[in-house]
Amino acid sequence: MTLGEKKLFAGSIALIVLSSLFLLGTYAFIHRVEVPTTGGTYTEALIGSPRFINPLYAQTNDVDADLSSLLFSSLIKWQPGGGYVNDLADSMQISADQTQYTFHLRTNATFSDGEPVQASDVVFTYTAIQNPVYRSPLISYFRNIKVEQVDDQTVLFTLPTASATFPEHLTIGILPGNLWSDILAQNAPLASLNLQPIGSGPYVFQEFSKDKKGSIRSYTLKRNNHYYGTSPKIDQLIFKFYPDEESVSQALINKNVEGVGYVAFEHRTSTENNHNVRTVFASIPRGTSLFFNTQNPILKNPAVRLAISNAIDKESIVKTILGSHAIVLNGPLLNGSVGYDAAYHPNGFNPSAAMTALDAAGYLKPTGSSFRKIPVKSTPVPTKSSKNSKKQTETPTPVQEPSDLSFTLTTVSNDEFSHVAAEIKAELEKIGISITIKTVDADHLMTDVVDLQTYDLLLAADYAGTDLDPYAFWHSSQITAGGLNIGHYQSKDADKLLEKARTTATDTDRAVIYRQFQDLLVKDAPAAFLYQSTYSYALPKKIHFTAPDALRVPSDRFADMTNWYINTKKSLK
Repeated sequence: MTLGEKKLFAGSIALIVLSSLFLLGTYAFIHRVEVPTTGGTYTEALIGSPRFINPLYAQTNDVDADLSSLLFSSLIKWQPGGGYVNDLADSMQISADQTQYTFHLRTNATFSDGEPVQASDVVFTYTAIQNPVYRSPLISYFRNIKVEQVDDQTVLFTLPTASATFPEHLTIGILPGNLWSDILAQNAPLASLNLQPIGSGPYVFQEFSKDKKGSIRSYTLKRNNHYYGTSPKIDQLIFKFYPDEESVSQALINKNVEGVGYVAFEHRTSTENNHNVRTVFASIPRGTSLFFNTQNPILKNPAVRLAISNAIDKESIVKTILGSHAIVLNGPLLNGSVGYDAAYHPNGFNPSAAMTALDAAGYLKPTGSSFRKIPVKSTPVPTKSSKNSKKQTETPTPVQEPSDLSFTLTTVSNDEFSHVAAEIKAELEKIGISITIKTVDADHLMTDVVDLQTYDLLLAADYAGTDLDPYAFWHSSQITAGGLNIGHYQSKDADKLLEKARTTATDTDRAVIYRQFQDLLVKDAPAAFLYQSTYSYALPKKIHFTAPDALRVPSDRFADMTNWYINTKKSLK
């Protein structure tokens, strides 16, 4: 080969190599994508402060519930869009009569101290809940239920009767029994493990800081590198605590935090206009209604109650006041519950029908009057007999002026309910009913208003939480002080249906029963059903996440936490 040929050959090889490198580079550039990777820190503002980061007590404090959901894992868990799925449980078997639940635990789950999660830990947790000395608010869910260890990885629950809602109560975090069994039950609220917990969740406790008064100001979690499930990608979570919604909003504006766990109604607009965050609105099982006090002689008449319901434009309230961040309710069943039907629409906005019904009930509106009048009946009374008269005569009492048809509307003193109450007042006054609005502090609503029935109309919300069974809100046994039947509704037929639903095995059969109950309740009209709320919170735009459509409880916003990420890296697809 001549020198010229050698040079030509070498040049050809070089060209081929360069062309190949160019093609490879072009392919890599075209097919390179960003994928999630670990790293980063997220700082969130919460209202309140931690007290008992312990599944036995966390239900009563939103801050405790938030932190517990990240630090502890449970037999089963709730996932947005997926419902209840296995968590610590590897499998679950239910007996044919629905009274026995057998759980086989996964073998690779450990607590943050390295100890394995075993059946004995599950048994300890649930027997502690059942022990009145622990004073857990969850005790009522597990009365008369037997919990026993079959072997190191198997737990058996035995119920006295079938309960369709029982699995919903198995999302309680599991405690390390070997650590808690050394602490006397009466001393459990005082244990340091309540603030420095050992759990088996996706995050572990790192540290907390206090101010000069001893109050916890921040609480830091770090990624659990030994978590048995999908490993979380965000390295560190820092929670800062504030006393109220206003201070939380200011902390976000001043960039002291990156996100907030709850956006109050009055701060929604400013948060939505904050370019650093994304505001999330998720449906939550909280139904707002206008309850009628049927002890009021006028409100005993169901026609009057239905007329008031027909006069309220729920669509307008949801659109103009709530910014369409709510669902119109036409009955007691909430979106997400068994039997709920979005097309159910028995009584719509119909002010003409409302006025006709009030006319028929005798509450007429005289010409020139702003309000309808309550009819006054004259009662004959005997006159005094004279000495010369053998017989008494009767004369009518002077005719009194009829009073206005009026009610007091009582509600909680917050911005959302104040705006809704004002709208209801305006709409009812259009059909001739005078309304006076009275607001009370939320802490006194049950004791001073509901229990004593010191209201005519009550604008309030029922919050179902994890249990969407309407029994707690409408069964007559729940009327007692502290019960959730705030409308004091009583119906033997409704009671029978609610009791039957609780022991019905399938959701299909329960749905039929609940719809029968709903038809009965709407006909009796103990309340005007208005809307189902959304829960709003804000996350920084640096976090990649999928916003849920619905939550059961506020802490469910972390249900998909292991899929959140901040950092990315380049990779070929």
